[in-house]
Amino acid sequence: MLLLGKQANCQDYIIAIVAALSTGDPLLHYHPQENIRDDFDGKFENDFQKEDYLKIKKIHEIWENPTSDLLTWMNAIGAYEYAGATEEFCKKHYLHIKTMKEIHLLRIQLTKIVNAIDPTRQKKFNFLLDPPTREQKIVLRQIITSGFIDQVGRRVEDTNSSGSTTNMADRFRQTISRILRTTGNTSSPLRLKRR
Repeated sequence: MLLLGKQANCQDYIIAIVAALSTGDPLLHYHPQENIRDDFDGKFENDFQKEDYLKIKKIHEIWENPTSDLLTWMNAIGAYEYAGATEEFCKKHYLHIKTMKEIHLLRIQLTKIVNAIDPTRQKKFNFLLDPPTREQKIVLRQIITSGFIDQVGRRVEDTNSSGSTTNMADRFRQTISRILRTTGNTSSPLRLKRR
């Protein structure tokens, strides 16, 4: 992801996203009284809890990106940096203070690493993240998708000539076996690792 971030001048945004991925979700999700509840089931014990929930949701909506949670996190990081990276900002906007500090430090470290790897980019760490342009948002979504391509998939069931169903992994094994039989290269066994 870091190397792809060079496209469309997106590297500072990708560094922020990678830092957030390394630390975790910076948003606090529901705050009834003093207890943080990230497992909120949608049932309120009283009107005050519902009011708190709606208040937090409204605050987080200013950063919300409907296409990606990671872009929402990036927006929250940018707002935190613009506000001076203070604990008061985190308390007021329901952000994890420790997580935001770790993200800030990781951004500095990752910027130094990227600068060491890419000599053409000798750019100092920029605390402030301007909102990305429309083109940068498109590139960012593409980079995020490419970073998670191993987690994108779909199980497809297919019926063979006998009417029974086979999944894609079985069809893949059958295809590889057919290729090995036709090429005559069966000296080494073929093993496919199941996950």
